Amino acid sequence: MLSVAILFDILFPDPQIIWHPIALIGRWIAFLEKKTRRLFGNTLTAGFFLALLSIVVSTGTVFALLTAVKANDYLYIALSAVFLYFLLCGATLRRSGERVQKALEKGDLNEARARLQEIVGRDTSTLDEEDIIRGVLETLSENTIDGLVSPLLFIFAGMFFGQPVIMGVLYKTINTLDSMVAYRNERFRNIGYFSAKLDDLANFLPSRIGAGLMILCGGLIKMDMKSAWRIMWRDARTHISPNSGWPEAAVAGLLGVRLGGDAIYFGQTVKKASLGDDLRPPKPDDIRKLNRLIIVLESFFLLLSLALMKGLR
Repeated sequence: MLSVAILFDILFPDPQIIWHPIALIGRWIAFLEKKTRRLFGNTLTAGFFLALLSIVVSTGTVFALLTAVKANDYLYIALSAVFLYFLLCGATLRRSGERVQKALEKGDLNEARARLQEIVGRDTSTLDEEDIIRGVLETLSENTIDGLVSPLLFIFAGMFFGQPVIMGVLYKTINTLDSMVAYRNERFRNIGYFSAKLDDLANFLPSRIGAGLMILCGGLIKMDMKSAWRIMWRDARTHISPNSGWPEAAVAGLLGVRLGGDAIYFGQTVKKASLGDDLRPPKPDDIRKLNRLIIVLESFFLLLSLALMKGLR
């Protein structure tokens, strides 16, 4: 099931459909946010119940669906494979980067800014070409962990007690909570606190394991492994996030560019450390190189899943 899901995710971006499982989870979270705010206000209590109910309902619903079809092996396998495919977003990440890259290669900065705005939370309206490229590299690096490495590691962990899909859904619910309510502003500071901490915890090991795997996979396609290791250990901990700095520093070293720096979110400037050495300005082709790295990384997990399948047999 997992091997099929990974192969499809390498080949096909997520379809933009209203019943996409992650979109449904997002709508449930948005509904719960309104209800918990109404009951408890913008408080830690509201945030606790928001996170708890989001996780319980999303994982419980998927568990019930899989249990209902478990008597039919073919239906159970098919439904599990579909869920696993929707939990991954390797091809979707690459497509997002390609859209910005193509706009830059056409010389259309306005389109490039608009495409970047679709995948980041920062203000992109005043970014120049180099800052746009940095924004793409940073978000693709971070989301390679959130959208690929972390869900896969949770899925692999779930195999040991027979619930790979449920573990994947658990992670994606936590990560969706983080993307929707874990902001450092007045509106979300309290209600998003538990969601932010859960996401930090869920990504603690995957971000470090994933960054290491990205460097190893980068070596396979002749990227600068030596610099990547050095810069990751030197700069990763300077990032404002406890986890995002690891993949971003690894990619900065692999490509030989500087990432990070201050950015504007919701009208406020957020101070962010710089990652990597400023050896050269980033170029649109760096987006292509990072997309190639994502393919190699996901192919590694495909081979790992095939090896596990053979071992289990």
